[in-house]
Amino acid sequence: MRQFKIITFLLMLLPFIGASVYGEPENQISKDSRFEIDPKGEIVITATRTKDSLKQIGGNSVELITSEEIENSGKTSVRDILSQLSGVGLSSSGGPGSNVSVFIRGADSKNLLVLIDGIMINDPSTPNRQSDIGNLLLDDIERIELIKGSQSVLYGSNATAGVLNIITKIGRDKPSSYVKLEGGSYDTKKAQAGTKGKVGSLSYSVTGSKVISEGFSSASDRNERILHDGNTSEKDGWQNQSLSAALTYKIAKDHEISLMIKDVLSDVKTDDYGFGGYAVDHFDYNQFAPDPNAKKDQHIITQQRTTGLKYSSRLFDGKLESVLGINQSAKKREHFDNLNQKNLEFDGSYLDKYWQGSFFPLDQHEVTIGLSSMLEDMLQKSVTPTQSISDVDEQVTTSSLWIQDQMFFLEEKLVMVLGARRDDHEIYGKADSFRFAPSFNLEGSHTLLKASWGSGFRSPSLYELFGSYTYFGQTTIIGNQELTPERSLTFDYGVQQSFLGGDMKLNLTYFKSLFENKIDYVSDPVTFQGGYENLE
Repeated sequence: MRQFKIITFLLMLLPFIGASVYGEPENQISKDSRFEIDPKGEIVITATRTKDSLKQIGGNSVELITSEEIENSGKTSVRDILSQLSGVGLSSSGGPGSNVSVFIRGADSKNLLVLIDGIMINDPSTPNRQSDIGNLLLDDIERIELIKGSQSVLYGSNATAGVLNIITKIGRDKPSSYVKLEGGSYDTKKAQAGTKGKVGSLSYSVTGSKVISEGFSSASDRNERILHDGNTSEKDGWQNQSLSAALTYKIAKDHEISLMIKDVLSDVKTDDYGFGGYAVDHFDYNQFAPDPNAKKDQHIITQQRTTGLKYSSRLFDGKLESVLGINQSAKKREHFDNLNQKNLEFDGSYLDKYWQGSFFPLDQHEVTIGLSSMLEDMLQKSVTPTQSISDVDEQVTTSSLWIQDQMFFLEEKLVMVLGARRDDHEIYGKADSFRFAPSFNLEGSHTLLKASWGSGFRSPSLYELFGSYTYFGQTTIIGNQELTPERSLTFDYGVQQSFLGGDMKLNLTYFKSLFENKIDYVSDPVTFQGGYENLE
């Protein structure tokens, strides 16, 4: 508590310290008059939660995938294009439409916060609140921003290794519409339509698509331990239906309201997993052997809806930029067995109400303050033909306060970003996070020196706390309400050298990530019984 008060007090003093060192500016100005759009369009929102060029984000380690790169890539899904980012790993449970987890700098997928237009899509109903990008297409994506290192100061839990923000398109020019029809391997067919533009005070973008693919079986036909006669030939088909809309209406000169909605509905066929971990199209657990002649209708239906509504305003001649908003993300997963009978259902959602204000007490400082209250909710059901059992039905609220100071000295050659955050978790109480990210541009050499230090925390997921499952009528509890939050400390030091007027850049970065109280599932090797525990 005392450390948090000291850091917060210093952050509030920094603008006035800057004034005493550099003198009062002749004219107090707003961000727009100081801010110059990067000529190459390299604008970053996620690193500071404010709109900045790359030279204004301090020592934050950032990678971008621009709209031009997306257009020229020929890729169709987010999972495909993320592979071009350094330090990023992907793990898939099968073919198209299957679960895809993202890893950064060797950390677990639960340590990466994934956003769509700033709205969290990490699923509260998964075991460790990780994200799944397997059904996200590139049809409506404008750009992707990846911020590496602990970002808990701005984003709270789950941002202990980094933040991935997937930003959708918005209409800026005259109205235009399109229709596309595509086909490809595995008998894949896709229909897509969209419209976007700007009419008076309204900017809009609406995109819809449907994909149908026969897919392929992830059961290996080279595995000699299983029967292949009809048991590895069933294809894991996939259907995806996506709809997204982004609307912004300018109410007055410095006031606008924005609405974002994205809805994805998918159905993907899956394989069984036999004793020993190998994949088959159908495994008979009564006989403990593959059954090539049995039904193979196992599949998962997933629906994810993301909604964001915000009111933005500029007050006092642009000296205060205010955003008041509410975000909601809900995901429902229904699991069906090989007889096409539902046996599991997961419902995870979160509701985040927030306010963010940025003001400019001096020309060298942009101070941002944020408040939020987030409600997480999880429902898990075990389903049989005769009954439905709620194994987990829990929710938790986290209240947060954070402050950040972006400092610009020596004509923005020296940039420092300093922030502090306090989260008040309904179960665990208060947790503090800090971050410092300076950078220095060596004039004339096109060399940028940068560094960052950040702390973070990840609160246990609702499943890690209360998880249980019902099997053959018997309920087993694997959650642990005695868990403590995971803690992290990340460092990185780097140098960036630009060539050919900035068209080519060479980055060299050293990083180190430390994690404490890591939460994992631990089982007895003899009884196979277990649960979630904090590891040393």
